[in-house]
Amino acid sequence: MQKKGEMTVEQDAAQRENSYSRRLKKQLADIKDYILCPEDEYPALYVGTYYKYNCGSIFGAWIDLTACEDYEDFMNVCHHLHADEQDPEFMFQDFMYFPERWYTESCLTEEVFDKIILWFGLSEDKQKAYEEFMWLYGDEDYQHFEKSYIGDYKSEEEYAREYAEDTYPSFARSALAAYIDYEKFADELFSLDLSFSDGHVFRDNY
Repeated sequence: MQKKGEMTVEQDAAQRENSYSRRLKKQLADIKDYILCPEDEYPALYVGTYYKYNCGSIFGAWIDLTACEDYEDFMNVCHHLHADEQDPEFMFQDFMYFPERWYTESCLTEEVFDKIILWFGLSEDKQKAYEEFMWLYGDEDYQHFEKSYIGDYKSEEEYAREYAEDTYPSFARSALAAYIDYEKFADELFSLDLSFSDGHVFRDNY
């Protein structure tokens, strides 16, 4: 028989659940300045934990990487978000607004974090060129990209014309310039140490 003032098992469970929900809401409130706003298009990760996921919960938040001062700050935010776990194993369940090659569900290293922030600071055209460089050469070193990247062109022939005009300006202005086969000249240039990929020209020997 239930004594006066005692809670039923169901009431106790409900109270515990409400208390846990309040704690999670507080954890979200503590990091509100780091949560991605719906209208923003900044590099972000949805940060949950494997423990919660295995328990049937996808509780977490979209963390704006650009709102973090550095990688250490990002990790501190993740720990605040999941402060209800003593040693949370973070699960990056989804990503937005950065190259897919840098996304993994189980890990974000400091090196990759820094690459994402650097990439985000580039112009849109340069972001695309850097992504194409990584795809073409399998090289993620930004300094190598800077040495290799020449510019954007509609075709190999357009680059060849510009190269000829810059390298031989007096000849390019002469009447003889009309007789140059720029298509063949482009073939010669790109058979040496140049590559043309999706509108971008790269120097192979960087």
